[in-house]
Amino acid sequence: MRMSLVIGMVIGVGATHAPWACGQAAPAEQLAAPAASSVAASAEDMGYAMGFRIGQQIRAEQQQIGSPVAEAGLAAGLADAVSGKKPRLDESQFRGAMAGLEATMRQKQQEIAVRMQAAAKANLTKGADYLKKKATEPGVKPLPSGLLYEVLKEGSGPQPTIDDIVVAHYAGTHIDGTAFDGTDPGGEPARFPLRGVVPGWQEVLPLMKTGSKWRIHLPPSLGYGEEGSPPAIEPNEVLVFEIELVGSQPASKP
Repeated sequence: MRMSLVIGMVIGVGATHAPWACGQAAPAEQLAAPAASSVAASAEDMGYAMGFRIGQQIRAEQQQIGSPVAEAGLAAGLADAVSGKKPRLDESQFRGAMAGLEATMRQKQQEIAVRMQAAAKANLTKGADYLKKKATEPGVKPLPSGLLYEVLKEGSGPQPTIDDIVVAHYAGTHIDGTAFDGTDPGGEPARFPLRGVVPGWQEVLPLMKTGSKWRIHLPPSLGYGEEGSPPAIEPNEVLVFEIELVGSQPASKP
């Protein structure tokens, strides 16, 4: 049976700026199917969970675009629609409200585009200066691509190949040290196909031995490029990752 579009959307909600999130969904290996629960959830709990997930998605869109939607009105509209009630707005008011929302969002998108263009230009200069200075520091080594790396801990295990599934802990930061993503050091590591991550990771992970921990400095061309991944990652940003390679294994063949 085909899953409802809304339910599928709700189950799949989850914002990430992990290295595989550049214009693509998280890999299938990272999105394991939830285990069957031995305890039946109540209808109220399931409804709340669905509403919460929808709210998370709307919040993410508001943060990215700056949508001016009032929480009380949003909750009331959602509740009325789900319960099958007649809209509180007449047809004219409804059309006017939607037209106003669309116009406001278009304006916000234009403002964001202008801001991102300015950020892209500024980040090119800041990033180039950062990489130039970083390359002179002790222990920092360059690769021909422009990627810089530091070996924080040397491992002794096997090195992954480009076709492998990789298991790793990582932390991603901007050049000012502000974190934007990462795994929980005390929790489960990330698991992903090496071919599904950004170019800088594809380049550097096959050079690492299992057990190693490296810090890498990615030029924009090896990370999220000219588009970035707003709002967390701006266009043309140099990014810093600490990666601890836990292990790897051959990808399963279909």
